[in-house]
Amino acid sequence: MFKKFIQFLKELDPVKLGLDTITILLLLGLVIQFFRRIDIPATEWLADLYKVILPICAGFYEINRWATGDNRETPFTQRERAIQGEYYVAAWTVVTGILLFLQVIFFNYYSSKPAEMITITSEVWGIFVATNGSKKFKELRAKAQDALEQAKKFTGAGQSEKKDGT
Repeated sequence: MFKKFIQFLKELDPVKLGLDTITILLLLGLVIQFFRRIDIPATEWLADLYKVILPICAGFYEINRWATGDNRETPFTQRERAIQGEYYVAAWTVVTGILLFLQVIFFNYYSSKPAEMITITSEVWGIFVATNGSKKFKELRAKAQDALEQAKKFTGAGQSEKKDGT
C-alpha cells in the first residue's frame, strides 16, 4: 500500500492539483457567499488569483502540447478523462446557472452580486474554447503533415520507377 501511495505521489501533477484545489475552494466560497448574503473577502482575492492562474495553467498545457513533435501528448500533460477541462466548464456553468436561477426566483433573498461568478464562468468558457480550438488545429495540422508525407512517398516512388525504366 505504501508503494502505491509513493507511486501516486510521483505521478501527481502539482500544477493540476493546485488548480483543482483553487477551483474547488473558489466555487465553495462563492456558493457560501451567495447563500449567506455576506461578502467574504477571501473569495475576492481567490477569484482574482484564479483569473490569473487559470490562463497560465491552460497556456502551460497548450505549450506542452504544441512542443511535442508528434500528435501525442507527453506523459506529463496526459490526464484522465475525469479531470479534463470539460469538467471545469461544466462545474462553473451548472453552479452559476443554478445560483442565477435561484436569484431570479427568490429576488432579494439571496446575494444580489453574481457578477463575479458570471465573469469567471465567461473566462472559463473562453479558455475552454481557445484550448479546444488549438487542440483541433494541431490535430488537423498533424493529419495534413501525414498526408503530405504520404504524397511525397507516393510521388517519390513513381519518379524512381521512371528513372529506372529510361
